[in-house]
Amino acid sequence: MAQQHQGLAAAPEAQLVELLDSMTARISEGNAKVAIQALETVGALFHCLRGRCNVGLNTLIPALAATLGSSNDKIRNVGVKATDALVESVDPALLIQNFAHCASHSSVRGRPLLVERLQVLARALWPARPTLVLKHALPAAFSLLNDTKGDGRAAANTLLMGLARLMGPQLQEHASGLQPVLQQRVSDAVALAMNNQ
Repeated sequence: MAQQHQGLAAAPEAQLVELLDSMTARISEGNAKVAIQALETVGALFHCLRGRCNVGLNTLIPALAATLGSSNDKIRNVGVKATDALVESVDPALLIQNFAHCASHSSVRGRPLLVERLQVLARALWPARPTLVLKHALPAAFSLLNDTKGDGRAAANTLLMGLARLMGPQLQEHASGLQPVLQQRVSDAVALAMNNQ
């Protein structure tokens, strides 16, 4: 079906919902071979469906996010490819909310990979639709600041630096409601981003 995408691109929405729901279930399959095949297939589907796959994003993105934190290297690697296919194929405005939510609530292992994709979406949206970045990516960055563990803290710093490059000193204004220690981390990120430009 994915290979004969001309017919798929014109399929009724109900069929797409059914297809994407079944793929989401297979991505979460306990059998690694099934999960890997599902991830490869869904990556191909993203390229041919593009914006039409928005009907399944609320369930697909969390399933993909879970694969990025998988302890199975093959699942994680194929999950990265499928996630990148999604980011390349679909309008960032349709993705940023789910990616921000998943980055805030995912396993620590997958968080750095999610943050990298969230930064790509924020960069793409900032020039024309900065309100989406402020509404979704910024709260995700601030929620990650509370993570004190290694990978989680590194992911928070990465996202904060990316936003500081986009927003400059405006980022500090949005951090005014945070605890003083977190405000200082935001201030440090802004200063570092400004020095590196």
